[in-house]
Amino acid sequence: MPHIADGASRAGREPHVVNLSGSGFIITGPNQSVIEERKYPVRRQIAFYASTRTYSTVLETHGFEDVGVRLHEMSLKGQWDEMTNLITDDILDKFAVAVEYDEVAAAVKGRYEGLLDEVVFGMDVNGTDDEQQLRKIVAQLQE
Repeated sequence: MPHIADGASRAGREPHVVNLSGSGFIITGPNQSVIEERKYPVRRQIAFYASTRTYSTVLETHGFEDVGVRLHEMSLKGQWDEMTNLITDDILDKFAVAVEYDEVAAAVKGRYEGLLDEVVFGMDVNGTDDEQQLRKIVAQLQE
């Protein structure tokens, strides 16, 4: 992370005192069927973000620059619903963790441990079961 070290140095700080925070998408549920249902809104959100030029560097980093260009063109034509179809499983997997409830903490730690100091994420909470699972996941992440 040379850019972080450079920025910290210019600010008169040591790189190890810089807190790195990031976010990602978590798609979860009690089983694969529910997870599949919950993927569409995340694909839609990724398509929206990826259609903006602001995210072109992120897409380029992951080898999806051409998708970003196409999404931007489609956004200019108002083709919002069709844009979601360009977000393949490969793209979704780069930006989202999609696992059952009991696998979320391990998947998030596996992806971000050693890279980030904190992870900010949102998760659909559709009732008491989801709320209880979210509390459990947060507790596991804090261990």
